Amino acid sequence: MNTLNISQCYDLGRFLNKRYSSFVNTTTYVRRDVYTLSSDIDRTIQSGSAVLAGIYPPNDAVAECGSIHWKDVPVHTLPFKQDNVIRQESPCQRYDTLLNQVHTSPVVTDKVVANMEILQEFARNANITNFTNIKQLANYYDALIVERYFNLTLPDWANRVLDSTNLRELTLFYFQTLSYTDEMKRFRAGPLFNKVLHNFDLTMEGEIGDEQGRLLYLISGHDHTISTFLDTLRLFSKNTRPTFASAVVVELHRRTDALFIELFYKNGGDNDEILTRLEIPGCPNPCAYSDFRILVAPYVIEYDQWSKECLKDENVDGGWSTIVRVTGWVVLMAALVLLMVTISLWICSILKKRKIQERYNRFQ
Repeated sequence: MNTLNISQCYDLGRFLNKRYSSFVNTTTYVRRDVYTLSSDIDRTIQSGSAVLAGIYPPNDAVAECGSIHWKDVPVHTLPFKQDNVIRQESPCQRYDTLLNQVHTSPVVTDKVVANMEILQEFARNANITNFTNIKQLANYYDALIVERYFNLTLPDWANRVLDSTNLRELTLFYFQTLSYTDEMKRFRAGPLFNKVLHNFDLTMEGEIGDEQGRLLYLISGHDHTISTFLDTLRLFSKNTRPTFASAVVVELHRRTDALFIELFYKNGGDNDEILTRLEIPGCPNPCAYSDFRILVAPYVIEYDQWSKECLKDENVDGGWSTIVRVTGWVVLMAALVLLMVTISLWICSILKKRKIQERYNRFQ
């Protein structure tokens, strides 16, 4: 983490403080209010801590460490090999088979062949001796984007790569391949759906468990956490990707006896405090919570069932040739890109009806 990344995280936290301070006590940390979960990566843990520092700023009335005006708010982590929720790289043989089928199919290989000349130049200059898939391109492309973002001097070949519209589109397409089919979406995003919906339910029931039932639920993760989530909902744009400090917010509202979901996006790095409303395909605003659950039901999966299905490695195409997109819900997440990784923050909350300045457009 550098000072710019920390500042972006902190600013996001300040934005969240302003939005939710009438709903969550941000003067004093209360365990029953907030839970933060991170992948077990230094950068995501640091990012989550910086956001929490913005949500819970120090003040003269609260000095938890003697004369040090700082509020200690915990960040919990998921072990790497068990993390199928945030990092989403816990071993899954079935998913690996499906991803390989997509990457070796004409839908991908035709794009690679069409851009072979510049790809060969890229591989040669990047010292890639065996260029085999678009994941290699995506990884190196991310590194170059970060170097340009921090105004580092790049060689001419690197600038040609970054300025190539075709390679940019191919890199964006890589993120879509991670959740290309129904089954892949279930493996990739299903555990996260399960965790957040369960938290919503417990919050409504007034039950506070180890991590569920909080008013504010944050998850610090990665760029692919965002892309697979939005792609599952048909909201991931083929023209853009999460930028630094981007945020997707899902709010669960109760008005009289009705529960409904509201979904928003905050572009990374923006200094304004305006959210863009996202309309969930198949569940127009206001999206009833019961309808929301039905929409995402095909993807919701618990850990034990996920592990069992991961062992299934049948010699079938897994339906990748027929793309079936199911609409769903979104939770708040913030993308804070660092090297080739982004942090995502998810906020799940039940909010009282209040006047909040918003921009109402469909996310493009």
